[in-house]
Amino acid sequence: MEITFVNPGVEYMIERIMAFQTEEESAFWSEPLYHFYPQLDKVYAISLPFPERKEYIERTMRAVYTDLEDTINEKVALYSHHWAVCKEQITAALSDAFGVDCTGLFNDIRCNVSLNPIEPRFLKERCYDTFYLNSERGAIGGGIHEIVHFVWFYV
Repeated sequence: MEITFVNPGVEYMIERIMAFQTEEESAFWSEPLYHFYPQLDKVYAISLPFPERKEYIERTMRAVYTDLEDTINEKVALYSHHWAVCKEQITAALSDAFGVDCTGLFNDIRCNVSLNPIEPRFLKERCYDTFYLNSERGAIGGGIHEIVHFVWFYV
């Protein structure tokens, strides 16, 4: 098993953030963005018609990304290092739990380190997102959670 941690770039992050900011989306999915980014004025954003709200969020999050790009890249390196330390133990545990040798499975999983506090997974693409504010242990814990989904559907 191999997870490659990457900074997917601002365009990807904004696309994923906006997937949870649609007019139909419940507050459960849309509100965490306002919690983690006080640069976004929730009352103001909600008062805007959706096209203007989308522009406002995108513009603000581009500025946030500019300020945090170095931090995100540092997290990519930190999470990668921690994964390398834990990979053998995690692979062995999952092999034991699922009764299948996971050593050669899923050597192409990508983890997008993102500004998005919602952490979606994409089984067909073998990728998932993790929030950049995770600790290295939290990022690996989230990775284990996601890998379990990949292995579960494989088995």
